[in-house]
Amino acid sequence: MEEGSPAPAPAASAYLPDDVVVEILARLPAKPLHRFKCVSRTWRRLITDPAHSRRFAQTLSGLFFSLGYEAGPPCFAGLHTPPPPGVDTALSFLPPSCGEIELLDSCNGLLLLRCSRSRRSTRIPFYVVCNPATGNWATLPQPSHAPGERGYDDELMANKNTCNAALGFDPAASSHFHVLQLVEKEDQYEDIVVAMEIYSSETGIWVFKEPRAGDE
Repeated sequence: MEEGSPAPAPAASAYLPDDVVVEILARLPAKPLHRFKCVSRTWRRLITDPAHSRRFAQTLSGLFFSLGYEAGPPCFAGLHTPPPPGVDTALSFLPPSCGEIELLDSCNGLLLLRCSRSRRSTRIPFYVVCNPATGNWATLPQPSHAPGERGYDDELMANKNTCNAALGFDPAASSHFHVLQLVEKEDQYEDIVVAMEIYSSETGIWVFKEPRAGDE
């Protein structure tokens, strides 16, 4: 660049006022709208601001809940309006290989599911994380302790329980999510956590952790 020449102007979008950005976002369908939460903290604030919720009619607002894995897939209850067109709250975008589905947890728009957990099936259950607003889903690799197990474990010399798992996701901080599975030993009075396994979508692997002596 020659001395004295003007510096290139920043992107025009950097100077767009919030109300103009909201006008643009209000014209987007559900899938890109939810993806654009990851563009910046400002865009996420505008998209999730209750003051704009009526403008973003295509935004999925409601609650997923489960009546039990033998009662069918998770149910959806809308908070204000019916689900927007193109949003599959029945989760029919999941492949048939998922079999029976049990909803375990939800976090910031993502669902943690345990699939093919059935007393009538010999298949080993597995985890799936999905986004019902975009139809995206991912099957997780198996942890060292199979999900949803209840039964005697020779190593623990007690009944083992791996039915408890949780999902962590903060799109404002990262586009990656984490899944935590507890490995519990069933005592006479309570279940005792003897280990945990943590999955990161960034690395694609499970990390096995045992409590250290003195940990409470």
